[in-house]
Amino acid sequence: LSVVDAENREVFSNSSVRPTDRRISGAISLDLPGNRLGLNIVAYRGGGAWLPFVPAALIVFLTLIATATLLQLRRHASRRAETEEQLRAAYAFRQAMSQSLVTGLRAIDLDGRITFVNAAFCRMTGFEEAELVGVAPPYPYWPPEEFDQLQRNIDQALGGQAPPGGFEMRIMRKNGERFDVRLYFSPLIDAAGQQIGWIASMNDITEPKRARVELERAHERFVTVIDGLDTAVHVADARSGEILFANRAFQHIFGFDTVAAIRRWSPPPAGRPRRRWPSTRRTSIRRHCRSKFLTASSSTPCPATGITCTSAPFAGSTDARCASSSPPTLPTASTSTK
Repeated sequence: LSVVDAENREVFSNSSVRPTDRRISGAISLDLPGNRLGLNIVAYRGGGAWLPFVPAALIVFLTLIATATLLQLRRHASRRAETEEQLRAAYAFRQAMSQSLVTGLRAIDLDGRITFVNAAFCRMTGFEEAELVGVAPPYPYWPPEEFDQLQRNIDQALGGQAPPGGFEMRIMRKNGERFDVRLYFSPLIDAAGQQIGWIASMNDITEPKRARVELERAHERFVTVIDGLDTAVHVADARSGEILFANRAFQHIFGFDTVAAIRRWSPPPAGRPRRRWPSTRRTSIRRHCRSKFLTASSSTPCPATGITCTSAPFAGSTDARCASSSPPTLPTASTSTK
């Protein structure tokens, strides 16, 4: 606003700014008595020429930031969805593997509390997963009569002193049936490399143990029966000819004290030179033959060793066969059971 006189000279102005853009301007005549004054009005913009573009620039800038943020959020959501899908697939695969195993798996923490059991473990013990997870020793499948031994085993395993061959123990099913198992322990390591517990695999060895016991009993019965025979029996390897077993009659006939002594003079494996018996052994066999087996003539070989005996015929013998005072009929040296 500026006040001018009749000659359009400025008398007063409320601003020192001289706007160059006068497109919005006007003039008013005051018509005062004795003084002709006029009022000029000019509208102008403050600041520089770039100021009108600041709001638009801010809007564009904020729009770009929002767009970039939305793109990043979309990428993050896509990666997260893929990761979740991979985790679901890995968990499903792990569950399928653990549930399809015939070996029972059990995971415990460092205090012995059960954190995981698979389906095979539940089938063996008869307990449900909800009945076992979170339980600390003594466990529900421990027989009361085996508490002390099983507690020592779990303490030894938690101390990191479990034997490599595992523990052979007796546990019970939910219905009270006892069965034998073998438990193997190994450390349970997390993704950071820290041990968070122990994983144990359990195998039912009831039938193999029963078969092993029956086999041992059958072997004992076989050895007892064979040792009680008067017939010389020995078992030799079909390939190498090494004597694996000889009964007492065989050892007595040939003058050996143990089976180890017989193996010492067993035929060597193929490709190795055959060892000759020393003259002392041949002499002892000849003397043994003379004392045990009597022939009718000096030309008849002893059936036990093939060595000709030169002695008087056995009393009461009418043929040319060798005879013995203890068994009525003696076997030949080639008689064996393979």
